[in-house]
Amino acid sequence: MRKQTIICLCLASISAAQKPVGGSRGTLVFSELANKTTPNFKISHSETVNKNGEVMQLSFHMLGLAGDQAGPGDMPFGTLLDVEGNPILDGEGAPVVSNRQDFTSILHAADGSGAIFSLTHFENRPGAAYLTHLSHNTAKCVLKPTKHEYVTVAGVGIFNPCSGSVTPWGTHLGSEEGDPDAAVYQNGMV
Repeated sequence: MRKQTIICLCLASISAAQKPVGGSRGTLVFSELANKTTPNFKISHSETVNKNGEVMQLSFHMLGLAGDQAGPGDMPFGTLLDVEGNPILDGEGAPVVSNRQDFTSILHAADGSGAIFSLTHFENRPGAAYLTHLSHNTAKCVLKPTKHEYVTVAGVGIFNPCSGSVTPWGTHLGSEEGDPDAAVYQNGMV
């Protein structure tokens, strides 16, 4: 299987224990990071953030890449599946692994367990979504994927999901982009 080298999710973390640093209110200055994993893909992030007039330092941590497997037996992150749950194959018979992550939400379990996970949707036709279980090192303020699960949408489907947001209720909200022409699919033109 070919490994895709596009960033899945990047997080900037703020630690309450960090001291404010110099800077002006409302100013973000982005710096390019050294990127050994994906040299043709530029990564930039702000080294500071202004929180209620207090400038705080940020740090950067990449969670993973399309094609990664977080745990034993995991399907590669971003593998596209058909309605029967089988990998969609490319012209050479290899499973298609999408590198078109469009939105990832970081969510907390509603059961009070403290569990943290992410939901990522992929801007493909057909679309896809993955739930990623995350471990949280509170001392270092770092999240790490422990398991990826394909979100089954058979019977409902997703067509080309695009932007998203986390709702005030702590749930993932994603949109679909474009207007699919059902006649094209019905007539076998795709």
